[in-house]
Amino acid sequence: MEEVRYLKEIKEQLKGKKVCIFSMGLVGQAMRDKLSLRGIHIDFFCDNNPDLWKTSYHGTECIPYSQLIEMNPDEVVVIIASAPYYKTIKEQLFGDGMTNCMRIFFEKVFAEEYVREHENDLQEKIHRVMDILEDETSRNVYRHLTDFWKMTDVPDDYFRQICSDNQYFDEEIISLREDESFVDCGAYIGDTAMDFIKKSHGKYRKMHLFELDPVIYRKLLNQAAELQGNDTGIIQCYPYGVSNRNQAITFMHGDSNSSINNAVSAANGKSEEMTGKIKALDDILVDEEVTFIKMDIEGAEHDALEGTKKIIASQKPVLAICIYHSPEDMLELPVFIKSLNPEYKIYIRHYTEMTYETVCYAIP
Repeated sequence: MEEVRYLKEIKEQLKGKKVCIFSMGLVGQAMRDKLSLRGIHIDFFCDNNPDLWKTSYHGTECIPYSQLIEMNPDEVVVIIASAPYYKTIKEQLFGDGMTNCMRIFFEKVFAEEYVREHENDLQEKIHRVMDILEDETSRNVYRHLTDFWKMTDVPDDYFRQICSDNQYFDEEIISLREDESFVDCGAYIGDTAMDFIKKSHGKYRKMHLFELDPVIYRKLLNQAAELQGNDTGIIQCYPYGVSNRNQAITFMHGDSNSSINNAVSAANGKSEEMTGKIKALDDILVDEEVTFIKMDIEGAEHDALEGTKKIIASQKPVLAICIYHSPEDMLELPVFIKSLNPEYKIYIRHYTEMTYETVCYAIP
């Protein structure tokens, strides 16, 4: 199948150049993986953190900053992969003579591929979501996000124009109760749990934290123990992924793209296959009160919501569901959530200067 326009443009800009990804964090690693899968070789990373110099990810080394700026700027393209520090890093690189810099919105490749395959019903699906959104801000955000799919030129600040603050606990939409029972699907190391405690001022009933990856889960347990020491609420952790079925699965640990639905090779070029379990929230939390559910589980949200139908129907918890993992999620998940409980008011907000961290809220 012929490559979409945006991918052709990326390859043309990188042709004949050494390619550096600036930022070796999770976003930089994900960028390296996505480009590599499309046949684009990354020569090296660079980062302002000296602890990362001489380390590698999938065999791609992170070089010291001094080594980067000693190179001929005409021979190197630097892809800046840090969203919060993009402007600062670009100014830094330009100040040191490294002016061949770019920002890649790689999800535009997936979006253009999707649009090409679904041109006939795309507008109908977009309008279907627009019709159920509760406020003009949601409609503006959603229009901005879907317009991006067909844009020819995307300004560097395109997503900055719609950024909100306080992801998952947006005060324009969310009013936390003093007795919340909060469920975090994709809890990682407890970062959202810490935000929840701050926003609730430590006044909550219970937290249920789900994390599939056993390496990350051990870190989550340590964090939960620290939080529990200063808290009156109960924190319970579960070593499970969340889905619509109960079964054992295998997945790859340590990769930026690893998820229940998409397991690929692990970090540093070494495959580390792990086993785990996925379970339905309706089965795990059958006797629990649930007032608030957050999901960021790398594209597995639809199945997880399927496995939460009983809780949603009977308890009507607030939902904060990530919908940015694919065009399908952006078009289908808000409508699916509304179908689970027609009484929900549906809102959409966006929280980064890149394509990720778009959240659909359902408020009873």
